[in-house]
Amino acid sequence: MAHVMFTRGCPFNCNFCSSGNRYVQFRCPKNIRNELIFLKEKYKIEGFAIVDDNAIINKKKTMEYCALIEDLNLKWSALSRVDTVNREILESMSTSGCIEIKYGIESGSQKILDMMNKKISLDQIKHTVRLTKHFGIKVKAFIIHGFPGEDLETTQETIQLLKEIHQFIDRITVFRFVPLPGSPVYENYREFNIHGTHYHKEWDGNWNRFRIYNNDTHWWGSHDDYLNVKKSYNLLISYVKSIFPDEI
Repeated sequence: MAHVMFTRGCPFNCNFCSSGNRYVQFRCPKNIRNELIFLKEKYKIEGFAIVDDNAIINKKKTMEYCALIEDLNLKWSALSRVDTVNREILESMSTSGCIEIKYGIESGSQKILDMMNKKISLDQIKHTVRLTKHFGIKVKAFIIHGFPGEDLETTQETIQLLKEIHQFIDRITVFRFVPLPGSPVYENYREFNIHGTHYHKEWDGNWNRFRIYNNDTHWWGSHDDYLNVKKSYNLLISYVKSIFPDEI
């Protein structure tokens, strides 16, 4: 398989995201088809993964490239938001060979989703994962735990959401919140009660501290807040392991 890009940029402005390019550039469907034919002929690929920040933004362009690549018989996957797909798009994606969509669900707490400026609802999450599975496309869920304001209550809400939809999810990844350089939460660290000395005043250029896996840095709030987040993270991971033992 191969990794490809169909677009650059993302028009959304999630507070945790460090992608600064809000202007979306689209490749034309014919150009996409030509690249896939080249990869198939030269490297014998059987599938591809679209690694764009959000591959499914424009309905018309998505439908166009799905129609153009259908006869290539390639299996593929993409990242998406839950509010940019619909029944028509999912049917077209399935017909053209899409086998998995990775959704940025992020949290099961509407409070945290709003603080993230995610601009999605729990009902949208539930509807989209069910509809995706209806068309035979696998679902991978991305969760971000520990965003400023996270506590035991918001974590329990995430667990409750996963209990409701886990039968529609095939894979899951839980990330730890990190104020990535360039993200709104990084640039507005005082607003989010983040300890600026971690990076703004004393950052030595060590990008390793911003890893999004297994990072339990005390980024924000009081010591009690930190202990609360650690406890709630362990609670979430324990639940996720019980449902998806091979994914953590």
